[in-house]
Amino acid sequence: MHGCSPEQRALPIMKLLVSAGADVNKPRGGGLCAGVSPLMFSVTMKKYNVAKYLLSQGADVNYVAPDETWRADALARAHYNANNPNWEGYESRARESDVDIEFYHFLRSVVDAGSWKFYVRAPRVSLVVLRRLCEKERARPPPELARLFTLDKFIFWRVLSFWRNDRDLPHHITTRDTTAPP
Repeated sequence: MHGCSPEQRALPIMKLLVSAGADVNKPRGGGLCAGVSPLMFSVTMKKYNVAKYLLSQGADVNYVAPDETWRADALARAHYNANNPNWEGYESRARESDVDIEFYHFLRSVVDAGSWKFYVRAPRVSLVVLRRLCEKERARPPPELARLFTLDKFIFWRVLSFWRNDRDLPHHITTRDTTAPP
């Protein structure tokens, strides 16, 4: 699972490996990065799309190999990336630092939610809670959602199953298509 080095091919190769049954938490074998999980490796290499994909497939943010307890977890590495931008006076480094900071905040949100599934479900859960409060007349829905909340329960759940929010991964990351991007 490690070493998907060509920039454009890291995500398609990772998708192929996961679809073939590779363990998203299996640590790397020997060598310099022995004991490092694929998530930790992708965060270290700043392959954030790969890291998000691994999270969506069940990778453990806090995973550290049992015999490598001295290693930091992925969140600690993302924090390091965000706070050590390696400034060299180039504009691209500043943009890279912004991406590092944004990814750290994303990963912190996932950890705070408890898991990837809880993180992604949170907006939908909020809507269900608001709908129930409106049914009991303890809240009023926003005008944009008033019609949605009047739907039959079955239809409401069906609509939620198709609803994509800003926490869902982009389509090009979640699909099983393993062709390399242009």
